[in-house]
Amino acid sequence: MNQKLLVSDLIIGGVLAYSGLIHLSNQFFFLESVLNYRIAGISASIFLAAVLAQSCFVVGCCLLFGVAKDTARFVAFGLFITFLLAQNIAFFSGLSIGCGCFGSQTESLSIWTIMRTGMFFALLSAGIAWRHFEKTAETGKQLPKIIDSDLVKGP
Repeated sequence: MNQKLLVSDLIIGGVLAYSGLIHLSNQFFFLESVLNYRIAGISASIFLAAVLAQSCFVVGCCLLFGVAKDTARFVAFGLFITFLLAQNIAFFSGLSIGCGCFGSQTESLSIWTIMRTGMFFALLSAGIAWRHFEKTAETGKQLPKIIDSDLVKGP
């Protein structure tokens, strides 16, 4: 296995497992954090708070312990997209709320918290790309051509 991929999995897995564990240990605070984003109604927020905390913990543990890693990376990708969208919507809507990241009750949502989430997303994306190229090298298959050379040539 690629060492870069292992480092990516360990960092992202650790972040998600820790975040999920913190949110599971204080579910009412996490629910309040989800409600503060004002993206979903009360019923949907209750569902999201339950599903996100558990998903983060399970996906993080899968990455840390090497269980269904490709699937875990795919789900983690969706989680980080969700986090980035929610943070950007709240921030650019002018909401002055706590981030809710890692169970923090004092850290406000800011450009820095968005950038931190973006850096984790970039690391995960790099890990997914490394895995893709690793699989390509294992199978000997080449990547599909994006542009057909016959179409690019002129008359």
